Amino acid sequence: MADKTTQFINMDLPNMIWRASAPGTIFLPTLDRKTGTWHEGRPLNYPGMAPRTIPQAEGVDVFFSPLTFQYDRPRANDTVAGPGVLFADLDDVVPNEVFQKVPWPTILWQTSESNYQGVWILHRFVSPLEYRRWAKVNHALTRATGADAGGWMGSKVLRIPCSYNYKRGYPERGHVVWYEGQELQFEDLEEKLKPWMDPVDDTYEVVLDSVTAIYAPHEEEDWVVVYRRYWHRLPLRVRSWIMREVVDDRSLMIWRAATALAESTDLTEQEAFELLSKTPWNKFRNRPKQLHRDIARAYALVHDIREEDDLVASLTAGKDRHPS
Repeated sequence: MADKTTQFINMDLPNMIWRASAPGTIFLPTLDRKTGTWHEGRPLNYPGMAPRTIPQAEGVDVFFSPLTFQYDRPRANDTVAGPGVLFADLDDVVPNEVFQKVPWPTILWQTSESNYQGVWILHRFVSPLEYRRWAKVNHALTRATGADAGGWMGSKVLRIPCSYNYKRGYPERGHVVWYEGQELQFEDLEEKLKPWMDPVDDTYEVVLDSVTAIYAPHEEEDWVVVYRRYWHRLPLRVRSWIMREVVDDRSLMIWRAATALAESTDLTEQEAFELLSKTPWNKFRNRPKQLHRDIARAYALVHDIREEDDLVASLTAGKDRHPS
């Protein structure tokens, strides 16, 4: 039974979004801001088990997968059932400026002040055999709109429209900004987004140690080399962090990861930069110098602390050698 602090969120818009994709399973993860615990939740068969409302407890953020996934499979890029929408996580954008370059989304909602998410519903879902083609178009949409650079992959989750956002420590109620029931032609969007597509060949899958992700070809060398060379030498907590798709505070996560790499590994600053720049929560994809500065500050702080510790140790040792 829900307590007085539980709100019930209408699921009409997520159901409309799921309806555009092939039948499969859907996911409704949650993030408890009080404990930092991410709950993936059990997969629900769509359409049979699609909820009309969901409870949202105080201090808990609620998300949904805009795509459906193959039955009895986890939420991953290589298990997408048949994508029927494009989407973008539009942090700090001005919609009237962004949508002069690309068509307005079918649904646009605000998740907090100056932060939006949008979904473009397609007239047909794309075959799972054409996932790479879909991913290339969705990646181009991310570039064209200036959206979160790590938010284009099929396994992405979005905030449930009109839910409460507890990221800043207090509830902010989201609301729908724009809703137009049009369905867009995938081929038309593909053509319009060509200026923002990677000129290199199609996106492709990289499978390493049973972890699957989608990367553009020009990113392969940095990520794969660093991954293979250092994965088994990274602390467990860093391994866990770099594979997360959603984190509570991206700036804080970058700082924590950089500090842990400086303290617990022999990675250089440049190697740490190569590793952290590929994480889904890297908020500085379009500002790499800022990421490099943050990593450099973390390494410098750890270096200074070590020097102080060495100095204290040497002074202590010297005092021990000269008893009073």
